[in-house]
Amino acid sequence: MSGLVGVWNGDGSPVDRSILASMADRIAHRGGDGLDFCIQGPVGMGCHLRRVVPESRTEHQPLSDDQGNVVLFDGRLDNRGELMAALNIARDGAMHSDTDLVLASLRRWGKTCPAHIVGEFAMAAFSPIGRQLLLARDPVGCRPLYYWTDGRNLVFASEAKALLAHPRISAEPNLDLLADSLVLKQLPYEDDGQSFFARIRRVLPGHLLVVTPDGIAEECFWDFNPAAQIRHRAYSDYVLTLRELLIRAIRRRMRSDYPVAIGASGGLDSTIVLGIADLESKSKVSRPSLLPLSYAPLSDERSQENEILALMEQYCGIRIDRVEMGRPGNFDHLADAAWHSETPFFDDSWCAETPLLAQASARGARVLLTGLWSDQLMFVTGYLVDLWKKLGWRKVLRHLREYPRWFGNIDPSYFYRRFCRELALGLTPQAMRSLLRLLYGRGAARNRAWVADELIRRARRPRPRIQHPRYANAHARNIYEVIHAKSHRLALDADEMMAARFGLVRTSPFLDRDVIAFLMAIPGETQTRGGVPRGLLRDAVRGLIPRQARLRRWRDEGTTSSRLERLRLGAYRGSDPGAFESESLGFTPSQHLTDEQYLEALGLEFWIRAYFGKEAGPRPRAIVGVRKTG
Repeated sequence: MSGLVGVWNGDGSPVDRSILASMADRIAHRGGDGLDFCIQGPVGMGCHLRRVVPESRTEHQPLSDDQGNVVLFDGRLDNRGELMAALNIARDGAMHSDTDLVLASLRRWGKTCPAHIVGEFAMAAFSPIGRQLLLARDPVGCRPLYYWTDGRNLVFASEAKALLAHPRISAEPNLDLLADSLVLKQLPYEDDGQSFFARIRRVLPGHLLVVTPDGIAEECFWDFNPAAQIRHRAYSDYVLTLRELLIRAIRRRMRSDYPVAIGASGGLDSTIVLGIADLESKSKVSRPSLLPLSYAPLSDERSQENEILALMEQYCGIRIDRVEMGRPGNFDHLADAAWHSETPFFDDSWCAETPLLAQASARGARVLLTGLWSDQLMFVTGYLVDLWKKLGWRKVLRHLREYPRWFGNIDPSYFYRRFCRELALGLTPQAMRSLLRLLYGRGAARNRAWVADELIRRARRPRPRIQHPRYANAHARNIYEVIHAKSHRLALDADEMMAARFGLVRTSPFLDRDVIAFLMAIPGETQTRGGVPRGLLRDAVRGLIPRQARLRRWRDEGTTSSRLERLRLGAYRGSDPGAFESESLGFTPSQHLTDEQYLEALGLEFWIRAYFGKEAGPRPRAIVGVRKTG
């Protein structure tokens, strides 16, 4: 993890080093191992370096060569061996950093070099031949990269807050994305790279931005192929393949010169990560030490989470350190979370996990390995549509009856309603799916009497129709849309930046490119064998974790969520955050809001304070047409 900044002055004026330094100062938390700049006339680049992998011990960035090529690289290469072979770089014991290999790739392949890179990364590269600047991100979008352009000049950085330090860029909210987030129950699927700041965009995952004196062009350099299919003769072959892919994915993410923290919640996914990581750390002397951490409360020793954690301690012969969960009600924390996440959302999980992140950092870790995103990728139900089309109606019913047995006190009708919606979409021609989504989105709007008319109008705006790829089946479409969904990409960026605030790289093996491609290409009913949610995953880790953990079912989230919701409301309602500055943007004061609206208004309020408040600088124009409640 490092902090990248850069400026391209299309008018030919030289880059002001003080501007680069001011931008870099906003993301100093991403560094710690040195700050340096490289300026070549109208192009300037800077890096707050943070070394993680062993090969980076002597690394410096920006990295340049005698031809004038310059590279910035925030990431981790997973195909070092293949790259070195393709570039004819001998493995002679010389310490070639990942950035060294990226620079060699730029010299060899030019602007197509990102297509040859496998791993998690955000990169910028400048070549004096043709005066060409490249910006690129990995296909999943594990590392953030933002940019602003007026069509001629371009400014980029790892986080949007760094862009706002540039004198040409003013802080203005993106009202379209705010409207979608506050009015609709879920964001529209289509992602065009918007951020919550007007005219500041995200480089889309798997995309390349090419900047030359002739203009700016965007192209996709790598994407998942949802038409690909993998078919094995026996179920055991799928089990073995997934097992090998998971082990490799965790091994890739354990490539660290520092202790690797493991976020152990006691759930199935984090237990799998901990179990495999422990085996890996004990198999090689060169593996980093592990730092298992959990904020499962010890006050409830008989909870299922604590039972699993105790079982893992005995099974692996390790100790899982407990960190007390952060308590709600701290407005200073909300201000900090809004600044670092750059989102107007109330997400109290950030408050809960802050002590864990701080503990991991204090103990010397620079990588936090988690089991996040497994739920979204390992249990998708679009395959039921595929079974229905093949007249496998009895199997569909068996699976729908099996699902509730793995969830505590869930209403079984939920899965039937979900299936009916997916079936309606699955039987609809692709050309009409965008229209159905738009109608569903309008019908699924929350009760927004407190939101300005202007935002409601924006949320109902027409959406451009996007070109979808060819899908092999509904199962492949499910997983492809998880990876490409705007809501997931925004959440991934926010989570990454919250971890970066503590100098940590947050990473999950379930977001490994090879794991995702495999899941997308296999039959969906194989992934959910017998209707058991994550059945293939459970079989793939047989013998790697205790049986009790492998067969763990979901807890009753409804009761737990309701209790936490009451705690949050009591903590925040009982305190006084002061007058709501966000009222000037068209939102009612806190005393006129329902409990649900109040928590959402808090997220917006502290984002407004962080970026547009009285102490942040000029305020944006107000939204007109406020609806009053109360």
